[in-house]
Amino acid sequence: MLQHVLESALRQTMNRLVRPVLNPAVPVPLQRRIVRQAYRSSTPPRGAKFENITIGGVPATRTTFGNDPRGAVLYLHGGGYIIGSSSTHRGITGHLAKTTGCAIVTPDYRLAPEFPFPAALDDAEACWNGLLEAGLKPD
Repeated sequence: MLQHVLESALRQTMNRLVRPVLNPAVPVPLQRRIVRQAYRSSTPPRGAKFENITIGGVPATRTTFGNDPRGAVLYLHGGGYIIGSSSTHRGITGHLAKTTGCAIVTPDYRLAPEFPFPAALDDAEACWNGLLEAGLKPD
């Protein structure tokens, strides 16, 4: 079931958003505006909870569904490290939290071109290390 949900979400995202938007001819500010607008139609399931946190020194959103998450998933939102955020992906992370029963941690890593490589990767690694330091075990 989870595999089907992920494949469907990925296919829809690629066809509707990524191919036309992640194009060098489209200015980055316009790409970001388009993504924010596009993801407004992706709604999380009723009952999903979103909490702004800092993990490993990086701002992030923790998404849960229900009262007792059984672990965590580090979710790196799409956008080629140029566009997107934890808030643009709330629909996806809400459904992932509901489907998996896990807390979904989505870092708001620094985006290019304002923060060139490897800034986003460094932020993702800092979040991963923060989860490990919090006692979560990788599966």
